[in-house]
Amino acid sequence: MTILRLGGWLLAIGGVIALVGAFTPPFKQWYAPPDEALRIIAAYPLNWRIINGGFLLGTVIAALGFLVVAFACRGRASEAWASAAAAAFCAGAVFWVLVLLFRLTDYAAAAKVFVATGAVPGNFEALQHAASRHFALFAILAFGGLGTLGGGMLADTLASRWLSWTMVAVGLVGIPVVTFIGPWILYVPLVLLGFSLA
Repeated sequence: MTILRLGGWLLAIGGVIALVGAFTPPFKQWYAPPDEALRIIAAYPLNWRIINGGFLLGTVIAALGFLVVAFACRGRASEAWASAAAAAFCAGAVFWVLVLLFRLTDYAAAAKVFVATGAVPGNFEALQHAASRHFALFAILAFGGLGTLGGGMLADTLASRWLSWTMVAVGLVGIPVVTFIGPWILYVPLVLLGFSLA
């Protein structure tokens, strides 16, 4: 197996795992009022762990894929693009992991407390605001990394032009729309690219 194929498999596997998390029900907690969202999370603790654990594991594997692809692109026309993409995506992944760990620990605990007492812990709101800032940094960096990698694929013809342009487009459009449609859109081009490289 070549290094580039290994990177492709890591991108594909990471993307698939993240998408499994993304499409695990229930979904109503994403658009319900805060009180109702906490009740849903408390009612489905296993699903909440699968959703966020899937994103976490998938993102870490995809970040490794970015690093391996960047290594495989040394000496090619896409070298600078792939290196910048890997740096951006991995930095974004750090912020996303922080958000996901918050969801798996403090958010889940706050949901239990809310169901039991009707109130959330005093520090929950501050943690939630910090998580929102981290999510914004994740979106800027990770989608930027995706678009940059798409640009690199255009420079090197490692992937089809339609897929490379799709990565660039999702990288640009994903940043402003991720809060409306969710972060799952980031992983679709990664799966497609991964399988095309593998």
